[in-house]
Amino acid sequence: MEWIFDGIGTEILILLLGTVLGVEGCRLFYKNKQIQKASENSVQIQVGRNNNGNIDADRFSGDKISPGGDYISGDKIISNNADEFDVCNLSHYTATQIENVIAKGNNETRRKWCLELILNQKQEYLVMKCIDQMDANEEKCKLLEELSERNFADSKYFLHICKSLSNAVYQTKAIELCISKNLKEYIESIFALIENNRYIYISLTKIYEFDEDLFRRLYDNGNCFDNEKYKERMINFLRENNT
Repeated sequence: MEWIFDGIGTEILILLLGTVLGVEGCRLFYKNKQIQKASENSVQIQVGRNNNGNIDADRFSGDKISPGGDYISGDKIISNNADEFDVCNLSHYTATQIENVIAKGNNETRRKWCLELILNQKQEYLVMKCIDQMDANEEKCKLLEELSERNFADSKYFLHICKSLSNAVYQTKAIELCISKNLKEYIESIFALIENNRYIYISLTKIYEFDEDLFRRLYDNGNCFDNEKYKERMINFLRENNT
């Protein structure tokens, strides 16, 4: 019987509010009444249609609404983002599941997954697969920084990531990172990858300030350059620094 009296009471209140507040007041009251009737453990999801006429909904993840969650209407998933990777439950993923997730990911998500795989000491072939499928030098540099911040720069993967950089700009950035973190052992290997004279020069000036002995070995009286202009620039740099 509760629903009968509850319904009557609601209709009377709507009639009164309609007189005082108009149509908008009735609408707001009815919406609030719907929310109040839901149980404490239920989840309220706003569902409607987007500009394309398709069903749309809030994104829901775990116990909160979030941009990274699944589209949900009631208890049905409308659209699931297959690229998502629940790093909190990494231990529950099989190697095959991890491979599938890596294959579906983009460069940013692969960087995040690769970091977790390394930190959780997952199989080497999975980590290498993740690194090798990243084709964005910027994300690789971010991964190097994240590993160095977590004291994982001595892992076998750090140098592999460095050597996989394919752009002189980011190779130079990697050298700057190694200098800032005092990771001298990687600098020579990264420097050997740089083929652009401008970035050879920039890297050498950074290395000179960091370790003059290392600089002398890499500079080798200008043999690292194949351009006379940059050889001259380096000579002028050394003169200015009284060397």
